[in-house]
Amino acid sequence: MSLITAPLEIVQKVGAITEKYRVGSIPYGLIWNPDDHLIYLDKPSRKAQYAKYEDPVFDPIAWAKSNKLNLVSESGKASAAAMPEPELLEECYRGPFAELAHYMGKDQDTAIETHDRGLASSIITSQTYSILQDPIVLGETTETIFPGVLLQFFGDIPTPNLKGDYLDMTAGIDYFTNVPEGLLPEPTHGAGTSVTIEVPKHAGGIAITERADLMIRERNIYTELAGKLAQKRLEKENRLVANELENATTVIAGVDFGARSGTPLSSTNYPNDLWQTIIDAFDGFGGNLNGIASKSLVWNEYKNNGFNQGFYSATQPVDAGDGIRAAPGVDNAQWFTDKGIQSATKLWAADRDKAGKNFRGPVRSFNIESEKTESRETWLKSYLLIKLVDQDFIREVTGVSA
Repeated sequence: MSLITAPLEIVQKVGAITEKYRVGSIPYGLIWNPDDHLIYLDKPSRKAQYAKYEDPVFDPIAWAKSNKLNLVSESGKASAAAMPEPELLEECYRGPFAELAHYMGKDQDTAIETHDRGLASSIITSQTYSILQDPIVLGETTETIFPGVLLQFFGDIPTPNLKGDYLDMTAGIDYFTNVPEGLLPEPTHGAGTSVTIEVPKHAGGIAITERADLMIRERNIYTELAGKLAQKRLEKENRLVANELENATTVIAGVDFGARSGTPLSSTNYPNDLWQTIIDAFDGFGGNLNGIASKSLVWNEYKNNGFNQGFYSATQPVDAGDGIRAAPGVDNAQWFTDKGIQSATKLWAADRDKAGKNFRGPVRSFNIESEKTESRETWLKSYLLIKLVDQDFIREVTGVSA
């Protein structure tokens, strides 16, 4: 909603809230709390990484539920299940912002301003996009960003405190049968290890000069680039998962799913023995095979393996994009294909619930305006560590594609 056309009442309310949280040159913004999933007002100028959650603004879980969006994290699903479905937008806001939301309705511009952030490390001047000062643009080449799906491979652990230990507990106890009368066996005890967690910071921002803002009138480049920063953040965080998969310490040899021979051509290798080996290994530690990750090439060769399809089955279409699919021939397992994975000859098989975790700290977004430099900036910071916490429940499988 533009303040120029908004009712005087809402203009005054926006101004009052702005003045409350903007003191002098101190920037303010928004911060997502991984503990309760709420978005709060934030003053990122505070020293160190300390975040004080004082003024709640928005409940994204409630908003997702009202829009029938699929929630990925288990804690998010639990929060949504415990709340009634919001009927109005203002029910997703908190405090004075709920009253402001009453005037906003379902304005799509708000969603754009809330979710879009610009391309990392971009600075716009009046010369950067001088071509857009001309009225006719015949076409353009834009960057394609693939956010990927690997961030859903492991479960989230809310980590408001960015440093600590993650406990990996194993049962280590036994129960004895046929114990002689009058005797008790020696007691057994549990065992466990801890993994030290220290969540790093990731950040990116954009900036535009006042002159560029006034000269580039054909389109809103700042908003367009702002839309790419959130995508770029997801792409980079997604690659963190791919990088951590490479740290799996148990490597086993697989079979080439795509190998064919004979006339007519038919698949040479039978994949079920490979899966049974992995299932037995996980079962020995009390786990299950429920996740597989690879590039699309590996997935395509596997799903078109003749032993998977059955005799004389038609060839399945080739998938090119990132996605999550049921793994044919492996009950209760999901197959993740992602461009963020570098190797085209390997896959990773895991018990997704036990092998690794996404340790998520707060996500911060804030704006800074400077009269001295005649510019405004939008920044996005996140705290995330992808960590394999139990190597017993993941296997790197090589040689699955030629």
